[in-house]
Amino acid sequence: MAKEQLALPTELEVIASSQFKQAKRRVIRQLTEALLYEGIVIFQEQQWDGRRAAEYRIIGQNDQGNLVSYVFEGERKLSFRRIRLAGTNIYRIDGEIRSEVEDIALFMRETMAILTEPPCDLEPFVYEIEQTLLKEAWSLYDRYLNRKVYMRPGGTTYADLEGEVLEGHPYHPCFKSRIGFMSG
Repeated sequence: MAKEQLALPTELEVIASSQFKQAKRRVIRQLTEALLYEGIVIFQEQQWDGRRAAEYRIIGQNDQGNLVSYVFEGERKLSFRRIRLAGTNIYRIDGEIRSEVEDIALFMRETMAILTEPPCDLEPFVYEIEQTLLKEAWSLYDRYLNRKVYMRPGGTTYADLEGEVLEGHPYHPCFKSRIGFMSG
């Protein structure tokens, strides 16, 4: 029996999908958690009375030299005192404007600009993060489109099962990045 060929979605289809937004939130969340854990960004923590969760605010600087904030809810875990985002979105606050973080390059540029010794070249790292985003979105979208194929009773090979492992590393911000490898 010939193996069924699956149609690959186009990059535009992936970017326009709800899976892309889901992937972007995960990538930004894991990137933020890693920056906090490694002590790379400047942040404030506002603990709420009687709750384990707190509000966190990463301080940055926009291109005009004004302070901006990236705000989210999270909690410190007992293991390694790691800050985990509480499943909420991260919002960028610039003056009176509050919006969900959409641009990874802008987030990195602004949060690094305020440091006394900012990294000299963020482009390769941002590229790797953006590749992770695209590959995560692609795999989520592919799984969404072809979910019935993945559930073949009795016809699943070891290679098929191995291909089902889509999650990637739960803490690393570049959990699906492999520079030099192509999507699809």
